[in-house]
Amino acid sequence: MKKATTEKGNSIDYYRVDTVKHVDDATWMHFKNELTRADSEFKLIGEAFGAAPNNEYANRYLHTGTMDSLLDFDFKNIARQLVNGEIDSVSKAIQERTDSIDSAGTFGQFLGSHDEPGFLHFIGDKDPSKLKIAATLQITSKGQPVIYYGEELGLSGEENWPEYDNRYVFPWDKVEGNSVHDHYQKLLNIRAEYSKLFSKGSYELLAGSDDMGYLVFERKYDGKSAIVGINTTDKAQDITFTVPFQGNTKIQDKYNDTTVEVSKNKKVTVNLPSKKDGELLYLLQMK
Repeated sequence: MKKATTEKGNSIDYYRVDTVKHVDDATWMHFKNELTRADSEFKLIGEAFGAAPNNEYANRYLHTGTMDSLLDFDFKNIARQLVNGEIDSVSKAIQERTDSIDSAGTFGQFLGSHDEPGFLHFIGDKDPSKLKIAATLQITSKGQPVIYYGEELGLSGEENWPEYDNRYVFPWDKVEGNSVHDHYQKLLNIRAEYSKLFSKGSYELLAGSDDMGYLVFERKYDGKSAIVGINTTDKAQDITFTVPFQGNTKIQDKYNDTTVEVSKNKKVTVNLPSKKDGELLYLLQMK
């Protein structure tokens, strides 16, 4: 920790621990204790292959003095259900996941890695709009979004040893004018602005179902609310739903940089763009 600290005081503040199952727990406890002595805010996110909220690895490594967070190996399955329009099961899974996470034992949600297929290969589809849908859920969910390099450009690859197409060379020439990259950039900037709300807030379904093909939910923390709307269909939809904001006012759509009218009875009507249009998110916050 001392060697990693620069003259300006910058250092490492979060460490990804690989293959935690192959080191005994006592060693991790000692490692964590020593790191805490050096920096009380230092955190460890562990890779225990197969870990997910409420399973055996969560019970072993969270709230035990070993890891502060674990990589969530189940999240990509939830994201696959979402892009397939399985709204009901996704909302239930996200609700359970959100309720199981706290600041002392959290999860890092990811869609792909160097050990697994890229998300588009995982779902067997080359449609980049489906990656945008998955990224929207990933970046607006509780926990820490863990983004595998290149996903933010729409890249994907097969986990095919020994070629390892999922371990591609980063194409720096494909950054500018990339709609997937623009989507990630917008979402991450919004999350940075409302960091505590997204990393710690509650989850509540506001509208949507399998039949409707869209998901609208509220994230809430410390008296502030944000609303996320995701359309999984090929057609734009005009939808009306109740919001947790004051009536007869305007709220801001942070993604599209517009405002939305809230009626006297606290309802809003918005046009939720199709997945093909790429603008999948409405984040509404009081001005």
